Parts: sequence; C-alpha cells; structure tokens
Amino acid sequence: MNPILLNDIEYDRQLVKILEDPEITDEEKIALIAGSASNNLSAKETANRYLWVMTNLQAQADAKEARAKELKRQADVLSRQVEWFKAGVKNYMELKGIKKLEMPDFTASLRESKSCEITDSKKVPGKFIEIIPEQISIKKGEIRQDMLKSKEDSREYAVLIKHNNIEIK
Repeated sequence: MNPILLNDIEYDRQLVKILEDPEITDEEKIALIAGSASNNLSAKETANRYLWVMTNLQAQADAKEARAKELKRQADVLSRQVEWFKAGVKNYMELKGIKKLEMPDFTASLRESKSCEITDSKKVPGKFIEIIPEQISIKKGEIRQDMLKSKEDSREYAVLIKHNNIEIK
C-alpha cells in the first residue's frame, strides 16, 4: 500500500472533485493545487503525493480512452452489419419488384434519386465553382439541381447517375 495517509487520500479525492468544477478557471485550479499542500508534509512527500494522484488520474484517462476506442470499433462493426442487411433488403426488394414493405415495426421503401457525376471539371461553368483558399470546389448539388430543373441527364461536363435508395423507418 502507498505510504499516503488515509485522510490525505480522502482530501485528494475531494480536491479532484473540486477540480472537475467547470466554473473554476485553470489558473484557480493550479493555485488551489499549489496551495493545498499539507503543512505537516515535506516538499518531497507533497510532490510524491501529487505525482501519485496525477499518475492515478492519467491511468484512468488512458483506460477510458482505450475503452472509447474499443466502443468505436464495436460501433463501426455494427454499422457495417446494418449496411449489409440494408443492402440485402434493397436487393431483395429490387429483385421482387417491391416498392414498399409495411411491417408492424418498420416500413422499407425504395425511392429513386439522382446524383451528379462530374466528367470534365475543366468545362464546368464558373457559376458552379467555389474557390476556397488553396482549393477549388465544384458545387455538384447545384449542378444536379440545375440539370433536374432543365430535365437534362447529361452535359459536356457532368452526367446524372440514377440510384435506387432504400429508406427504412
């Protein structure tokens, strides 16, 4: 067991709780730590005590970061599985010619949409180009809207790509 006295450990726990208060500024927190050393402890004992608390807190932070990474990995796996099932339902509905499935717990429906694919960025008219510092951005959404409005499926610089999307509610 660490040679820190139990009342010092409890004091440090209370200090950590106080330090979690968002209304206390960083400067106030640093001053609080610096001024909280017990008068009956030597400088070496005080430094040891705070280094022990600090390494303990860092170990907790590291463990939580590792747990967060693992949870993110698990969430990514589940999201990929959802996408596989969604694609499977979509393929089944397309194969069977089903536009809408209404079930007690959910509804799945196919809807058609179009996206804009740029075929020659050098021929895109200026009104569809946005210059962002150090990069040029083509406004594909505006080109798509303009093409849909004029009922064009292709231009010399872009084509509309037809998609069947599945929506599950």
